[in-house]
Parts: sequence; C-alpha cells; structure tokens
Amino acid sequence: MTLKAIAASRLLTKVTHLPATTSLETLSPGGRLLALKAGANVIMPNFTPMKYRKNYAIYPKKAGVSLSPDALLEKIKTEIDAAGRTIAQNPGHSLRSQWRVMSKR
Repeated sequence: MTLKAIAASRLLTKVTHLPATTSLETLSPGGRLLALKAGANVIMPNFTPMKYRKNYAIYPKKAGVSLSPDALLEKIKTEIDAAGRTIAQNPGHSLRSQWRVMSKR
C-alpha cells in the first residue's frame, strides 16, 4: 500500500521530495530500495553517533541502528546505485524552483 502511495504521489507531484524511509526498511528488508524504485527520491540516513542512538529509539528493531555511519553510507550508496539513481551534490532544496527553470527552456 505504501509503495502504491509513493508511486501515485510521484505521478501527481513531480517536483516534491518523497522519502524512502527507514521504517520501510524495517518492515521489509529492501523496502527502502523498493520505495526508490516506486518514485521516492530522498533517503534520510541516521548518522547519529553510535553512543547516542539508544536515546533515539523511536520504534523497536529499527533497521540500520547497528551499522556505523560509514557502513550505513556505503549500504545506502549501494541501494541508490541498485535503483539506477545518483546522489545529488546539492543541498536538497525544493525541486519546484529547479523545475520552473527547466520548464522555461
């Protein structure tokens, strides 16, 4: 159901950020990759230092909490590559202003 909602949202709103969340990965291994393939375009990795992560346990068995920030970054890079995407090098501001510039060409 969530993947369908992501796909429909992407079709209806081409210039929005749609997250491939850690919760999808927690529910189903590979869930974040499926979300990217369905139209998500943002990943929000948990780079909280290991010694503080126990203070931010939002839900049980959260995916990726045992990975160091470096290991998590490598895993996410692999997922992005597997989805046929690239990592943006910009700050990630709104896509709307970029879309307006491109549509005027």
